[in-house]
Amino acid sequence: ALDERARLAAEYAERFTLDHHGLDDEFWSRMSSKFSQAEIAELTMSIGSWIAFGRLNRVFGLDTMCTLG
Repeated sequence: ALDERARLAAEYAERFTLDHHGLDDEFWSRMSSKFSQAEIAELTMSIGSWIAFGRLNRVFGLDTMCTLG
């Protein structure tokens, strides 16, 4: 039920996380057709921040201290 921009943003987040070297010209062409350069920069900072936050939680063991219940 996601629109094209949301699907592309989700793809970017996944690829940024799992294979950032695989972000090729074809991908950037699709991104640039749907997002402005400012939006791409903001999305990149957001993805990077969440990845860093998740790793910080793991390093300090915070991900095991609080459980959802």
